[in-house]
Amino acid sequence: MNILICLDDRDGMLFNQRRQSADAAVCKCIRELTKDRCLRMNAYSSSMFPGDDDLYVGDDFLSQAGADDWCFVEKEDVLPFLDHVKTVVIFRWNRVYPRDTYFPMNELRARWKLVETIEFPGSSHERITQEVYQ
Repeated sequence: MNILICLDDRDGMLFNQRRQSADAAVCKCIRELTKDRCLRMNAYSSSMFPGDDDLYVGDDFLSQAGADDWCFVEKEDVLPFLDHVKTVVIFRWNRVYPRDTYFPMNELRARWKLVETIEFPGSSHERITQEVYQ
């Protein structure tokens, strides 16, 4: 499987069980990356993709993901699934937000290497950085 996630500059994912931020340009980029592939997520995350009928939405989306599926992660613990992950794409907000849930970057860096970095303008953020780890 392949993981997509949004993080702040200190690897924060959530604050008080809510996403730190959202950006329409990131959602558009996610849909371009996952075109013609299965995109899985939970119901909370699916609200960011209104009108997208080809999403797999379910609480068990990580355990149901196939080898080539893409999973958009906002609230889930990915550690139990890391042996099945081929690629991790991180969208960085390039800001520090309040956070109480973190992504396990040390584990990620121990398993994968940063292979690509792309910067693009967001709709609500001046600059988004996309990092690809494989």
